[in-house]
Amino acid sequence: MRIQLGISLLALGLAAPLANAAMIVSHSADANPMLESPAWGAGGILPGSPATGMAVLGVNDSGTKAWQITDTSPTDCLYYAYSSPSLVAAATTGSWTATAKMRVASNNSSHNYSASLYIFDGTYDVVLSLVGTAANEKDNGLWYSSKDGTPVQVYGFDTATAYHNYQFIYNAEQTDRYTVYIDGNNVGFIPRSNIPVFVTTPLIGFGAISGPGQGSSDWNKVMFETGQVMAPFVPLPGAPEPASLGLLGLGVLGLLGRRRA
Repeated sequence: MRIQLGISLLALGLAAPLANAAMIVSHSADANPMLESPAWGAGGILPGSPATGMAVLGVNDSGTKAWQITDTSPTDCLYYAYSSPSLVAAATTGSWTATAKMRVASNNSSHNYSASLYIFDGTYDVVLSLVGTAANEKDNGLWYSSKDGTPVQVYGFDTATAYHNYQFIYNAEQTDRYTVYIDGNNVGFIPRSNIPVFVTTPLIGFGAISGPGQGSSDWNKVMFETGQVMAPFVPLPGAPEPASLGLLGLGVLGLLGRRRA
């Protein structure tokens, strides 16, 4: 398990929801994203043709309603995406939060299956992949695609057993990184210097964008909001609690104070 931690107010778990946060777009429960308001567009290979090996379905997953995306193709992908003038303005002028509550429902191949939440913010192409594998357990977890195309693991853990809230936060006062939270736990940050530059219209998307990997993912919630919006804290195995991180931060400040003295 590799965890990249940065000590900051966000990393110490001290950030609070902003009062002026505004929802730009959301997907909820088992609704068809293309029929929601505002509506998501579909990209990649659309379901419906037997040749594509793609399927979508509203499901009740052990009491949690979700939109299930199933990928049975070794080459194709299927995703939903949204862009609008308000999202463009939010992504390029201030802080924002992208959230997904989901789980990897199955992996039906010997290759790693990844479900992805991705954001184009006008300058960078950020792809967060939730990997569930039938080949190697150490590959399970949250990854991102680096500038040279190499996948980098942010946090290794079981993505399939339960739903988790994944949050990707950009702080306009900390412009060198994106901070990543799972169930309110700060599990690391992604340096912007290691993200591919992709100048295009800002958008948010989610779905199955892996190549040879085949499987299904259940999406209970996907949101893009202005500001820094924190999900409720739920302890994760191996992740320090906010109180512990706060003590760590105070200890570091104490050591700095001693050095200055």
